[in-house]
Amino acid sequence: MARIRSLGGSNYYGAAISAAAGAGWWILDGLELTDNAPPTSTIQWLLDFSESTTHDLTVQRCYIHQKESGTNYNRTVQRAIDFEGRGLTAKWNYIYVIGYYYPEVAGGSTTTQMDSTAFLCVGCSTMLIEDNYISTWWNNIFLGGGDTAP
Repeated sequence: MARIRSLGGSNYYGAAISAAAGAGWWILDGLELTDNAPPTSTIQWLLDFSESTTHDLTVQRCYIHQKESGTNYNRTVQRAIDFEGRGLTAKWNYIYVIGYYYPEVAGGSTTTQMDSTAFLCVGCSTMLIEDNYISTWWNNIFLGGGDTAP
């Protein structure tokens, strides 16, 4: 299984894979998607399909989770997949996103549980989510709730 890790930037790390405008007909099959973030950062999502013109994407047989290497368990991923296009198929995946806000990010002295989501879709259409193992802290699948521009 090939491992793809999020590289990111300064305080907010980006996705391991991002789709460009109009991307379509891609199949991500048998990948391990994770991060390499310190506890001072928050990764918004590991798969960024937030461009509204993306279409007909498939994620199957993937292991999507926070970094767990050796004894280093900085679980800073908030969402596994953000999809805002048309036609996402997600099947046979293992998604484990139980994140933490560390004191360096939360501004406190203790670690607090992060609201995490496996699938986020505010303005998408046609999603097929079939036979996945999903474990999150807050919301496995979040659909809707978006606001229109003023």
